Amino acid sequence: MVFSGAMLVMKTRLGVPDQPEVRFSVDDDGLPSEAIDHVVGMLEELVRRGRRISPGQHIQIGWYVVKAVRGDDGCLVLLEPDGSSLPLQFKDGITDTLRQMLLQLWHADSYKIPRDLLQIPSIQQSCLVCHGLTASKGLLLSRSEPSDAMDSGWFVGCDDRAHDHNAPGNLTRISLYDAFVRKPGISPWIGFPLDSLIRLADGEHPEVFIGELECPLQKESFVDRVLHRGAPHGPVS
Repeated sequence: MVFSGAMLVMKTRLGVPDQPEVRFSVDDDGLPSEAIDHVVGMLEELVRRGRRISPGQHIQIGWYVVKAVRGDDGCLVLLEPDGSSLPLQFKDGITDTLRQMLLQLWHADSYKIPRDLLQIPSIQQSCLVCHGLTASKGLLLSRSEPSDAMDSGWFVGCDDRAHDHNAPGNLTRISLYDAFVRKPGISPWIGFPLDSLIRLADGEHPEVFIGELECPLQKESFVDRVLHRGAPHGPVS
């Protein structure tokens, strides 16, 4: 690892003939070193299992999909989605990728949902959204059995109880990334398992259900601390 300005640059040790090493930059401010090391280990394990990493290839980390491009030094460099452009555009580094991955884990922990029950989708998968989503201050998320491999199972709607979410004319299918660009507040919840129902009403604490069972917020958990210190949370922007 080396430091480049305020960024930490990590590099794999693949040691495989004709397989370029992979490097990525990350702003490690507030990020556990274990999360950064996890990505290095994941890439090295992929290659150990016989998978080749090539220029132009996409690799899923958390729910984000990063892109490998050839760097000037012969290494492959990882780029991540910029989180705001449609169609998808990439930027250097994987800082946002790691932050979102950790937020998803910490939100699950906050409601005592075992991590091995999480079902992390890909931003390339689809979801149903209602036409009132963009203007809504709150969010309603529910996850059911997907219809095919590209369906995440998620419905992302507004929190207007008068808006009919069963009317096909009020719904459209878009990518999860498109939904995230419209409503970044969906990201921390997107790994919750099938049968999840999450209501994020403006100015209220999240309501979280799995099936018929309400999941109480754990005291002193990540989300609990965020809520009680008044930091931005939930359906922001």
